[in-house]
This record gives sequence, structure tokens and C-alpha cells, in this order.
Amino acid sequence: MPDPRSQRKETGIYKITNLVSGKFYIGSATNIRVRIYEHNRLLNKGIHPNNHIQRAWTKYGPENFRFDIVEYCHVKELILREQYYMDLYRVVEFGYNINPMAGLTRLGVKLTDKQVEANRERNKGRKHSEETKKKMSFTQTGKKRRPFTELAKQNMSKGQKGKARGPISEETRKKMSLATEKRPPRLPCTDVTRMKLSIAKKGTKPSPQTIAASILSNKNRNITPETRERMSIAHRGKKMSPEYCNAMSKRITEWWQERRNNNLMQNLH
Repeated sequence: MPDPRSQRKETGIYKITNLVSGKFYIGSATNIRVRIYEHNRLLNKGIHPNNHIQRAWTKYGPENFRFDIVEYCHVKELILREQYYMDLYRVVEFGYNINPMAGLTRLGVKLTDKQVEANRERNKGRKHSEETKKKMSFTQTGKKRRPFTELAKQNMSKGQKGKARGPISEETRKKMSLATEKRPPRLPCTDVTRMKLSIAKKGTKPSPQTIAASILSNKNRNITPETRERMSIAHRGKKMSPEYCNAMSKRITEWWQERRNNNLMQNLH
């Protein structure tokens, strides 16, 4: 399905109909296809701002809803035509519309920087209850997340740069350990997966910054006897393949050779 955002704009009135109950939602948009796409995205994620239609969507399923275009009109007539259909069908009383006046919906409205900052301050320190967390987890179970775009990856990288990460507290370590124990056992890698991983890693070397950061993070790190025992049990009986042994031997030889060369250069200077 082509992205509706790349298609031409169509201004007008649209309708979302529940095929089981007969209830519907009336809305207007300067770009109907984009607005319908946005409704669909939010409803499938379970985060639509209209609780009435969100509950119905979750109850009856997406297959029992239909999106229709009621009429096309000029952008200046949008609110008047939307109000006309809202009054005609009395959607506030018998449908999913919450606001009795057209044009009061927040969907599709872009917030100013000041409004975004105010919302951030208001929600700072706010924590979800355990019941809310379970509901959020249930709505997201089984859903596949769309891959991040390159622009999104770059923005995420910029947002994390320069952030200082302090040592992990014992309480956090226990939570992480408990979460890992609850996970189902990971299936062993197939030969095809191993080959793909090997090809992906071939020729890649960590940068000096990465090596320095790794050394710093592992400095003065103490492994407890319990952890050592677990590591020992996990690796007990495992045998390395001849290919792996040869590859490791080659890497170690190259590393020592590079270290000797560096030492020789330092002595010459």
C-alpha cells in the first residue's frame, strides 16, 4: 500500500463507520488520506485520543470498521460542512464524536515549542500504575514495530550523545536480572545465522574511542563468585569448532604483531 502522505491532497469530510453497531465518526481534513492514515495508525497502536472509538476498535477489531469520504469541499468550507453532518446525524449522541462543535479535535494539530515544553514539565515525574502498565503491554503484544528511518536513527544518536551514564545501582541490576530470567530461552543460532553474523562483522574494527570507552566501563569491575559459577556452567561441555579456533588464533597473532610493531616504533623515537 503506497504511503498516503505522498499522494495528492483531497480536502473534505470523511466518516469512520462501525459495521457491527452502525455508529460512526464524522471528521474533516485538508488532506483526507493522511488523516485517515493517522486515525488507522493511532487506533492500531491503541493510543487514539478519542476513547469511544478506541474502545470500539479494540472490541470489534479493525476488520469491522470502514473509512468513507462523505464529500469534497473547499478548505474554507470545511468546518461548516463538518458541523452540518455532525448535526444531521447527531453523532455526539449516537456516534463517536466527543466535541459537539466542529474544529475542536486535537488530532493533526501541531503544538508549539512552548506547549510541548509545558506538557513535558507537567508530566515530569509522573509514573504509570501497574494496572496501566499491564494494559499498555497487552495492547502492544504481538505488534511488529516499523523499522526506524535513517533520519530517526540520526536524531536518536544525537539525543544520546554527551549523556553521562553513571554506575548501575544494585536495585537496577536486580531488576535487569529478574527481567532476563522471565524471558523465554533463546534459540541457538543456525549455521546460516552464524554465517550472516560473520560476514557482517568481517573487516570491521572498533574505533579507538570505542576501545577506550570499553576499557573504562570494565575498569575495576568485579565479577562475583556466583556469576563466575554461572558462566562456568553455561560454557561447560561446549566445544569450539576448528574454524573458530583458527580465526581466534589468527586474530591473536595479528594483535601481538601489531603490539610489537608499536613498541618498536616507540623505542625508535
